[in-house]
Amino acid sequence: MLGLGKSVSQTKVTFSRNVYEPGSSIKIKIECDNSLCSCEVKTFKIKLQRKWVGFAGTTQYRSSKYLKEVKLPGVGGHKTLNECINFKLPEFNKFYDAEKPYSRMLSSSVNGCLISIQYYLRFFIKHSSMTEFGEGNCITMPLWI
Repeated sequence: MLGLGKSVSQTKVTFSRNVYEPGSSIKIKIECDNSLCSCEVKTFKIKLQRKWVGFAGTTQYRSSKYLKEVKLPGVGGHKTLNECINFKLPEFNKFYDAEKPYSRMLSSSVNGCLISIQYYLRFFIKHSSMTEFGEGNCITMPLWI
């Protein structure tokens, strides 16, 4: 019979605020206490996600894309990490339509009846463990741009 061990690893992620302008920086404080865990934290990833929903008549259109991603090194087993980083928001939309030059600018957050544009800052924590699959654990924070 195979027994799987269990240990504790805690990570606290602090964002300076949740309202920003395109091109501004987000100060992110990472406090990872991996001192009670023998498995290392392989990586930390920060991703900016945009979701939009629009209606045209009775048809609903949806899209979800990651606009920016930053990968940070993790922390070894039985170690701790206290770090502050700056995550710079993009000024321009890298998925713009060349026929519509106004779509190159990063749009503001909108929550209306016909269109909704929402931004999320997603923070992923990936351990090097046999039982950890996919991108790892995720902390999601809504942003207003």
